[in-house]
Amino acid sequence: MDDNNSSLHNIKLKIGDRHLCISIVDIAKMHVHEKIIPSLLEKIKDSISRERVLIDPIIVDSKIGLVIDGTHRIMAMKQLGYKVIPSLNLNYKNKDVKVGRWYRILSLGTVEKIVDKYNMKRINVDELVNGLNKGNYDVGLFEYKYGYFLDGLNDLSEVSDVVEEITQLSGPHVRYVTDAQIYEFLDTTIEGNYILGYRRLFKEEILASVYDGKIFTHKFTRHIIPIRLLSINIPVKYLSDYKYIDKIISYINHLRFKYIGKNVNIDNRIYEEDVYIGKIEYRGIEI
Repeated sequence: MDDNNSSLHNIKLKIGDRHLCISIVDIAKMHVHEKIIPSLLEKIKDSISRERVLIDPIIVDSKIGLVIDGTHRIMAMKQLGYKVIPSLNLNYKNKDVKVGRWYRILSLGTVEKIVDKYNMKRINVDELVNGLNKGNYDVGLFEYKYGYFLDGLNDLSEVSDVVEEITQLSGPHVRYVTDAQIYEFLDTTIEGNYILGYRRLFKEEILASVYDGKIFTHKFTRHIIPIRLLSINIPVKYLSDYKYIDKIISYINHLRFKYIGKNVNIDNRIYEEDVYIGKIEYRGIEI
């Protein structure tokens, strides 16, 4: 991944008390850091082809060409032949951009074979939570009062590989929860279900892995950003060619955003950041 700015045009906006940048980025120059879920990718492609709009912008750092959030959206647009995509442009290294983890609730039945294969050791839940949060353990499997840990992996890519291998044993029935929700879901986990967690992540090692060309398993990183813009609903006909950039600029400049809060649940996803919903002001714009 090159330090090569992928932004074709930057649009400065003030939303609430924040000064933001929405960038029109070249899809071909952007880099994702996680694998896709094929069924989800096809669902998004079908939605874009049917609705003929891109509902939400992706989140990027255009200076380094990194997709922070929106892997499936940008890959869907790329596979459908689109050239550009509007993006909320953030500085990935800024302290306001934080990184967390997506833990997995897996239906495994029993875990003896997994424990034996990876030489995992038994430990109580509190010690496992603390060990993963401090980076002392690499991967952990939680049950109600106890868990199992794996350590000694060489790097973040190996952690991702093990998480992917164990997740696949659960088949298609996987539920994702945040690392902060571990105790909440341990109290409600049914027999035969386990929660798969892994050590804390650092942005520096994520960037180092991406620069080395490595791709993590899907939903491995969970980025918490200061603000989220949703529902811009831009017609995808504007995104099919570079010649429509002026149309995109005009469309975005006619958007008005309404604040709806933080820690809000939208389509079964919790957004911890401040969320704004866009609405186009049609006066003076040709759709």
